[in-house]
Amino acid sequence: MERDITYTGDLRLDVYHAQDAPVVVYVHGGGWTRGDKATDGAKRLAPLSAYGVTVVAVDYTLSPAAVFPQQLDELRAAVQWVRANLPGSERVGIWGASAGAYLGSLLALSTEDVQAVVHWFGQADLVAS
Repeated sequence: MERDITYTGDLRLDVYHAQDAPVVVYVHGGGWTRGDKATDGAKRLAPLSAYGVTVVAVDYTLSPAAVFPQQLDELRAAVQWVRANLPGSERVGIWGASAGAYLGSLLALSTEDVQAVVHWFGQADLVAS
């Protein structure tokens, strides 16, 4: 595992390596205002890499310091870093939890940067009250 690699500005990512594996970018939740890339790393991310998936956990600027779409631009930069620095990253998935699920889905729907998305307990119906 590699920790605290700068991918853009002062934002960092962690890489949970798996040998010759597909890559998924993990985006933490926290209601846009809290959380970080290490949230549940040992519980969620390290086990996934043990099963053959390289996981790249990223930080993004939290609110109120960031105004949307800054977080989306930061995730795009993380995917670009992955493609430039990790072998076998021709196809990249994104996995987000809660607010991270929302950001991952927006990235997947707005660009061709990722080929798959796992929307894990994030807001999906923006009309629902």
